[in-house]
Amino acid sequence: MRNDVGMTTLTNFEPEVRNYHVHSPLVPIGANCLQVELANGLTRELTQVRISRSFVFGLLEDKLSWSLIRLNQVMALRFQTHTPDCSAEITWTRKAAGELLGLIPLPAPATICFQNDPRKKVSLVVLGATRGLVATNSYQLPMIPLQVISYLEISPSVINRTEFNS
Repeated sequence: MRNDVGMTTLTNFEPEVRNYHVHSPLVPIGANCLQVELANGLTRELTQVRISRSFVFGLLEDKLSWSLIRLNQVMALRFQTHTPDCSAEITWTRKAAGELLGLIPLPAPATICFQNDPRKKVSLVVLGATRGLVATNSYQLPMIPLQVISYLEISPSVINRTEFNS
């Protein structure tokens, strides 16, 4: 082991299983908004953020759509504090992506980008998520493994607005 390198590994700052209220020194106190710069150059702002080892999940700028972004598609994360916004602070989670998707009212329209071709977007309706799979209304893509998704945007309010206006 080299003595001249004094870097603490990031895994030391991961959330502990029993104590979810310990604040990580990597996330500024009071941060309730996360600006995510994607590898393709786009930037998204999320509130009600939950960060996992492999993804970021949160409510998008429009306050209507939820997004799941795989961390290997992210260039940078910028923690911010929006005072007029009464959103909850950014938290770490051990929940799987499918568990968080289960909190969203489904079925709902969605846009999916895949890891093998992130420029290609597919629009479909997400019916549900279970055991690492996303069920859709697509004939060609009826069950999509969460592992192949780089970006998922779900807009449950679109269906609610359509039903409300009918």
